Amino acid sequence: PRVPLIASVTGVSVNLGFNALTYRTLGAPGLALGTSLGAFANVIVLRLCMRSALGPLEDAAGRARGLAVVVVAAAAMGATAVMCWRWCAPQVPTEGVLARIFALSGTLGATLALSGGIYFAVMALARDPRIAAFRRRRRPS
Repeated sequence: PRVPLIASVTGVSVNLGFNALTYRTLGAPGLALGTSLGAFANVIVLRLCMRSALGPLEDAAGRARGLAVVVVAAAAMGATAVMCWRWCAPQVPTEGVLARIFALSGTLGATLALSGGIYFAVMALARDPRIAAFRRRRRPS
């Protein structure tokens, strides 16, 4: 429990420090950047601690392939989400608040489900080992 706590405190500290120094000059985009930098700091601390506990995680070629697979899967997911939203959003009724809320919720749910499915499909087609690990954890014992 100590390592995740240290990683979280590091991430929050980086986020708050960056935001405190730049919020007046960068505005809202700076706050988003600070959040991203804080999350990145969190991942770096967790990665360094995992390396010290388990040894090197994979070779450079494995990391490059893994990164390429994730980038392609994320691009396919993003393109699917944009296309789905652009097709579905005009179908949402403009009158009736409750009808609009339900239609937008359904549209958002469908967009998330379809784009998430595309992401997992691309990862599975690339035979990414993370998908196999995900499937093993999901099976009931």
